[in-house]
Amino acid sequence: MKLYFFDNAFNTLVFQFIIVFLLFLLIVSFVLIVGANIKTKFRLKQIIMDKISTIKENILYFIEKQGISKSFFYEISGISASNFKGSGLKSEIGGDKIVKILTLFPDLNSEWLLTGNGSMLKSNDIASNDNTRDNQLLRENDMQAKIIAGLEFKIVTLEKEIFNLKIESNLSVPEGTVEFHTMPSIEPFPGK
Repeated sequence: MKLYFFDNAFNTLVFQFIIVFLLFLLIVSFVLIVGANIKTKFRLKQIIMDKISTIKENILYFIEKQGISKSFFYEISGISASNFKGSGLKSEIGGDKIVKILTLFPDLNSEWLLTGNGSMLKSNDIASNDNTRDNQLLRENDMQAKIIAGLEFKIVTLEKEIFNLKIESNLSVPEGTVEFHTMPSIEPFPGK
């Protein structure tokens, strides 16, 4: 009988050991799976951040190679300089801003801007012509015309706001003292 009791106790101990070992394997597997998911999520986030950074870096590279000052670019595109500094450099750039940039610079290759693949400009002929002083001056002239048009629009908007504020505050507005300017229509790059 003692031998039977020993076998039974031994079997129970082996059974407990197997249960503990299986629980250990289950916990290790769970930790590995959760860890892999966390690493995958982190990697996906890193890939997305790299793409965002790449788009903004491509924008900065483009304006540098085109001889466009950053302040001039920020003004004509309406994009704040803070989007390209510090933590703003790591934030996502909106699709509307990308569309505006591609509209302002029709020779900019959208695939290159978004992915870094391909050539920066849509054709190599344009790239060689863009290096000439005449084309740079024409491009700057076109951009300055767009800035002027934007400022004229701002003037009209502010004049209307002043007029409305005067009416709201019951101030008299003599006739002929407020002129509303009309904005000329300007194409993105006239003559191209």
